[in-house]
Amino acid sequence: MSDVLGLDRSMREAYHLLLQGNVSTAARMTERLGISRAQGDQVVARLVAAGLAAASPEDPSRLIPLDPRRGLGPSIARRQAKLLAQQHELSRSQEAFAALVAAYTAYDGSRATAPDELSRSGAAVRGRVEDMLAASRSAVMCILAEGARGIALGVSPAAIEKAIDRGVSVRAIYAGSILADDAGRAHARWLVSRGGSARTTPSLPPAMLVVDRMTAIVPAEPSAAAAFVVHNRALAAALSELFDHVWGEARLAAPAPAQVRADAPTPQERDLLRLLSRGMTDASAARQLGISLRTVRRMMAELMTRLNARSRFEAGLRAAERGWVSGSDTTSLRRRPGSSTGSGAPAAMNG
Repeated sequence: MSDVLGLDRSMREAYHLLLQGNVSTAARMTERLGISRAQGDQVVARLVAAGLAAASPEDPSRLIPLDPRRGLGPSIARRQAKLLAQQHELSRSQEAFAALVAAYTAYDGSRATAPDELSRSGAAVRGRVEDMLAASRSAVMCILAEGARGIALGVSPAAIEKAIDRGVSVRAIYAGSILADDAGRAHARWLVSRGGSARTTPSLPPAMLVVDRMTAIVPAEPSAAAAFVVHNRALAAALSELFDHVWGEARLAAPAPAQVRADAPTPQERDLLRLLSRGMTDASAARQLGISLRTVRRMMAELMTRLNARSRFEAGLRAAERGWVSGSDTTSLRRRPGSSTGSGAPAAMNG
């Protein structure tokens, strides 16, 4: 798997070998890395593309290392600028969200509150969340901020499982502090194992749950011991857009290295990869597994996210590297007509 700089293990090892003067040709590098010549040529090509190596002007068959500040520095600078702009935008979104909630709270206080609009205890809030999960039809989006830890982790697993089994897309963004302990990591691993999706980000808006982009539940106080159920579609749509923005910038909620990896495939996901690797279409795989086409596409999209792949072809290569699927069959995972999963971006690796 690539690191944050986009370098895989072979690239890092090859670059250090160049720096140490232990290798100078592709053939020698292949020998030292213990890989095939074809793989060695790919490693060299990726190092050159990343601006970390080049052919020697005196002898084109020999490689020389290049300064990473020249090859990778501009990319890091662009990412820093983008991150600063995103943090500024997120801050503005949080302020707008707080203003909307404050306006709604003031409006709600000017009239008699309907009994089912305000839940005033942790148990009552959990009950309302489970009711909303039971009524969900297409999408559940949840932000688990620190104040909502007890309520979020206490929601009945059966309510979440039933929603996922109906084909509902369940996505959760966890505060980093929640994933800092065993209970939080276990919850994220369980959600992913059941077919949901889990990510984390250092900067979170307030806790929220949005169902089908039509109904939302938001804290009425910082402790989340009381919460409003909002049926205003315009506000629910605005919260959904905020969630989508944060989700797009969040990273996979993986546990600590000592724990079981959260990205390990479930038996059903392994079966899906095996069927697709044999050349089945999404629709055929759905019928074989007894699930909906939408569920197949959602599962494949989540697998691509966990594999850090930009295309199905790249996902197949990465799945083979991890032993999830036979490497000889990965080319069949290339996106086929009628399949909506994948960004369509060029694969980062060639078969």
